[in-house]
Amino acid sequence: LRLLRRRPRTVDYYASILSKIRQGMEPTPLHRWDRKGFEALLTKAQVDGLPRRTSDAPTSNRSRAPAKWGAETTRKTIKAARAFIRWGAELGYEIPDFVGKLKPPTREHVEPVPHSKAEVRKILKGAEGHPYLDRAIKLALYAGLEITDIRSLEWKHINLRRRDLRRERTKTRQAIEIPLHPALLEL
Repeated sequence: LRLLRRRPRTVDYYASILSKIRQGMEPTPLHRWDRKGFEALLTKAQVDGLPRRTSDAPTSNRSRAPAKWGAETTRKTIKAARAFIRWGAELGYEIPDFVGKLKPPTREHVEPVPHSKAEVRKILKGAEGHPYLDRAIKLALYAGLEITDIRSLEWKHINLRRRDLRRERTKTRQAIEIPLHPALLEL
């Protein structure tokens, strides 16, 4: 990767992922890596976890269990493997396409759990009196805005007569109209 003039951090990032692939595919030599072996590695990593290298061992005497891979780690591993094959081809090495058209797993959707009234009071009390955190917390709790939306919020988006907030979401560019909670009108 350094020969291809990739950034040092990129090289280190992909090297750490590729070392896990290499460790999981051992003792099979590189020219015999195939999709079946790679899929078996990913399945094992997701279900059982991969054993840690000795350099990953903790300093205490307790041994840590193998780390199971989630959807995001698996997706990053597939991306790194594809990059490894592409970069090998750029340098003239013949690396078999052991990834093929393997699709990464979909992200698991987790339903948000709303805060209880006691939790909301505790959060508000903790932010009370802070120069800017108080406002940000109230906007998040009472208007349901994400941090990116709060950061990009301007006064032109707020209409005090209509008591609402109108703007585009930062991530999705979807227009939103939010009625202002009485606690927000005090700000």
